[in-house]
Amino acid sequence: QPAAKDRLGAGLRLVLAAAREGEKPGSLPLGHRRVLCLRLVEAFQAGPQAQIRAIEVLAEGLAGGPSAFGRAATAMALRARERALDRMLQRLHPEASLAPQQLDQLANAYRQRLGFSEVPIGEAGQGSSDGGLPALRSNEEAAAALAECLNVGALVMELLADVNRLPSEADDRQVDLGSLSEWAEEAGFRREVFYDADKALLYGSRPADEGRPFLHPLAAAKVLHRLLARDIAAATSEA
Repeated sequence: QPAAKDRLGAGLRLVLAAAREGEKPGSLPLGHRRVLCLRLVEAFQAGPQAQIRAIEVLAEGLAGGPSAFGRAATAMALRARERALDRMLQRLHPEASLAPQQLDQLANAYRQRLGFSEVPIGEAGQGSSDGGLPALRSNEEAAAALAECLNVGALVMELLADVNRLPSEADDRQVDLGSLSEWAEEAGFRREVFYDADKALLYGSRPADEGRPFLHPLAAAKVLHRLLARDIAAATSEA
């Protein structure tokens, strides 16, 4: 399947280029680049189906817009979607006793069915009842189950925790704070991504530096809603 190989090759090159870009202006933060490398290593240790999934998800995250913040937030949302997909598999196929590589194949079959994957995977796209993969559920049932398994609250708290990291944890931060500030200003709510003493009860702590973005849960939810709501709705309703 030359077209599929070309898409995966292009995706892998995009991910590797982002991981190597260093501290150039507009580059991803160190924490985000570390996550890219870790995900690739885990996938290449797991097998071909895990590699397909990882490359597609990582490359899709890097297409989340020109800003480092947009790409980081999109990558977080995609990881949340993939975690929901794993929970969906457990819900729809509790009887399945599959090896890890078969689970990866089943996940990719559903990713293709739901419109998340552009890589044809042949027979896995239909499932089987002959001792291989279980037969796939309908698009409608899979999309509904995925939506129910998507933990938006956990995604909000992941963004909040990353933005609000202590200075000593800065190297692990995936969100570029300067990029977040610029994005929020363009979106018309820059003040809401900084600490507001009048809303102190909404925060769990005070920032070490009030000149940098610092979020409370409602602000983090608003940021994600503005950036990602349409993409999440489309991802959970495609059939």
